[in-house]
Amino acid sequence: MRIAFYYSQAKRLPPKHEGNNPYGALLSEALERQGVQIEYSIDISQDYLYKNQKRVQVLHFHWPQHHYYHSDPQIMKSRIQEMVASLKLARDLGYRIVWTA
Repeated sequence: MRIAFYYSQAKRLPPKHEGNNPYGALLSEALERQGVQIEYSIDISQDYLYKNQKRVQVLHFHWPQHHYYHSDPQIMKSRIQEMVASLKLARDLGYRIVWTA
C-alpha cells in the first residue's frame, strides 16, 4: 500500500525538520515498519489524482488548512472549492481519504 501524506505546514518544512511536530515522522515510520510506502506530497490537483490513481491508494491529510488558507477571503474560497473538487474526484477514483487532526 502506498500513502500520499499531506503533512503540510505553513513553511512546508522537510518531514524530519526540527521545526515540525514529530507526529508526522513518528506515524510514517510506524506505518513503514508495517510495510506501507509513504511519500510526502503537496499536490492534490486533479492531474495528480489521475496520474497516480493506480500507484497511490490513500491520501492522508494532516493540517490541511495550509492547502487552502489565505488572508484574502475570495482566494481562500477559491482554494477551498478546488480542494473539495479534488477530494470528490479522489473518492470517485477510488482513493481512500484519511484526515487526522
